[in-house]
Amino acid sequence: MADHPMAVLLLRDTLPPPDPRSALALVRGLAPTDLATLRALSGAAAWPLSFGLGATAFRADMLSTPMAEAGSLADAAYWWPEARGAVAAHRAQLPISVAPVPQDGDVAGAVAAARRVMRIAAALAGVAGDAALGVAWTSSGALWPVPTFVAEARLPLALPIWVSLDP
Repeated sequence: MADHPMAVLLLRDTLPPPDPRSALALVRGLAPTDLATLRALSGAAAWPLSFGLGATAFRADMLSTPMAEAGSLADAAYWWPEARGAVAAHRAQLPISVAPVPQDGDVAGAVAAARRVMRIAAALAGVAGDAALGVAWTSSGALWPVPTFVAEARLPLALPIWVSLDP
C-alpha cells in the first residue's frame, strides 16, 4: 500500500504496538457501520497496524523520527499557542494512511475516508495517552491539540480540522 498519510500523531516517544485488547478498543471506537464492513485487523501485536473497512485500506505505522513539517505547522497554528512546545517535545510519529486515495470529485469517498481516519487517529491517541502530543491533518496542513482533535472526531463533519481557512 502506498503511503498517503491523512493524519499524523506526534508522540513523545515511540510506542510499543497495542496489545490485542487495545487493538480491540481501537476497533470498538469505530462507527457501527465501519464494524459491519471490517474485513480484518492484522498485526495487532506488531507495527504496522493494517486493516480494511469496505473497499478502503488503512495503515498506521510507528516511525522513530520526528515529523519534518511539524515546526512549520506549529508556527501556523494560531489557535493553539502551545503547539511549538508540543512539536519540540515530539520524538516519534504515527502516520495513518489510506488507500486508495479518494479521487478528485469523489466527495462522498473523501468524507468517508476522512471520518474513518479521524476515528482511527482519535482511538490511537487514546491508546497512546499522555505520549500523544498533537495531531497533524495533512490535507489542511493544520496541527491540533489531541483533546480538540478527539472531540472533533466525534462529529459527523469535522470541517475545522479538514478545511484550512488560511490563504
